[in-house]
Amino acid sequence: MKNLKLGDQGIEVTDLQTKLHLLGFAIDIDGDFGGQTLSAVNSFLKIYSLPQSDIVNDAVYNSITSEVSSLTLLDKVSMDRVLKLHPKIRFEVVFLLKACHKANVKIRIVQGLRTFAEQDELYAQGRTKPGKIVTNARGGYSNHNYGFAIDFCLLHANGTISWDQYEDADKDGQKDWIEVVN
Repeated sequence: MKNLKLGDQGIEVTDLQTKLHLLGFAIDIDGDFGGQTLSAVNSFLKIYSLPQSDIVNDAVYNSITSEVSSLTLLDKVSMDRVLKLHPKIRFEVVFLLKACHKANVKIRIVQGLRTFAEQDELYAQGRTKPGKIVTNARGGYSNHNYGFAIDFCLLHANGTISWDQYEDADKDGQKDWIEVVN
């Protein structure tokens, strides 16, 4: 790969932008290496304690590619939901999923972006519909409606989920739920 820099255009830039997008960075995939792409690259470098650079050389590109490859280890259902979140928090949620995976605590994002109608359905639960109250926010008043919130649960190796806040599936002496919250 040639070194990519501000002003470059083409398929290699599109590939780089796609990888950065998959990592959760808010970036347009347009094949144009502009300020947005440079900002995402430098944010990536900062987060991973790599030297800042105005050029994406093989070492930087390979680091980004390696991080994208590690996403295949994460729960696909969660990743699909993450990509629908607001771009401002996408990266943080990907980072959370990766940190949990590294700590041997698997989680699933069970809710992310929610429509106003979906929010109103949840709001009705326990009020005008059967069930327990699970939210105090009507449609339009929840951070979920704008892609700024997630709900998670624990994910077992066999694919079942758990809301047990006292579980220690990885047997490290810490409650898995609290490890995620921390």
